[in-house]
Amino acid sequence: MDNEESVETMPRTLLTVSAVIIILIIILGVLGNLLTILVYSLTPKIRNATAAFIVSLSFADLFFCIFVLPFSASRFIHGKWKYGDFVCKLYSFVEFGNVGVSLLFIMMISINRYVKIVHCQMYERIYTPLRTAAMIVFCWLVSFLMQLPTLLGVWGTYGYDEKLFKCDIVEDDNGRSSKSALFIIAFTLTFSTIIYCYSRIFVVYFRSKSRIRQNSTFQQSDRNKNADNQRDLRFTLIMFTIFISFIACYVPQTIITLVDEKKEKPALYVVGYDILSLSACVNPIIYALMNKQFRDGIIQLLPVKNTFNPDYQTNQTVSASLK
Repeated sequence: MDNEESVETMPRTLLTVSAVIIILIIILGVLGNLLTILVYSLTPKIRNATAAFIVSLSFADLFFCIFVLPFSASRFIHGKWKYGDFVCKLYSFVEFGNVGVSLLFIMMISINRYVKIVHCQMYERIYTPLRTAAMIVFCWLVSFLMQLPTLLGVWGTYGYDEKLFKCDIVEDDNGRSSKSALFIIAFTLTFSTIIYCYSRIFVVYFRSKSRIRQNSTFQQSDRNKNADNQRDLRFTLIMFTIFISFIACYVPQTIITLVDEKKEKPALYVVGYDILSLSACVNPIIYALMNKQFRDGIIQLLPVKNTFNPDYQTNQTVSASLK
């Protein structure tokens, strides 16, 4: 491979704009995911099994922003790959492994929400701290172990794709590539699981809501349970939005790969990669917009948090009046 070969057919303006976009995503992704990790780790009210998966997903996105995207920004700036074969292989291994980890954590979150709402009596037994930690380790191990055959050159290999001037999964000496199989296995398994979980959640919720409307003799305890379910559903909707945003970021690149198999329009791949990279910074924005507890957690972390706390100001006023 010739790492120093410049891509003359790629519009310089597109590469410059893409470099700026990637740099902005790095900044937003690092700050947003660090903030998410701090809020969900340090706020007792929202520190639970679901939060453990959210923190793990944020770690994966942070890892992507720090160890993958800077190389992507560099190749857009220089119009070439400048870091040699070894780094090229390592970059591809980390990039594909990281995508798999993110997808598995989104699936784990959907399963967690499913158990919480559909099989709530089993939730505490399943999501103990030890088992939750084991699930998190499982996601990291499985995703990167799936990359080993390609890393070892047994099934495809990692290398430089001159048409896309990108380190990627390419065909080995026998003409084999694991890229399509990995995408089919990963996306088919995880997407079918996620869709099933959220479908069952919404069916169970609306059935429960319908029974309460039809039965005026429901006990107060039943109504309290329904109120809890509504809170769980609101949080589940946030997690479902995370899933939808993930699809929105990855579908364009997938469609481009299927439509332009011969890679005759490399500029489309650059645009698709920009959209794909947004997945590394969009989740904290969704949390901030849709989750009041997350916003409250941010305020609690601020050194001037009491300025934004009405209860604190009220208490101070009362205390002053009593003196």
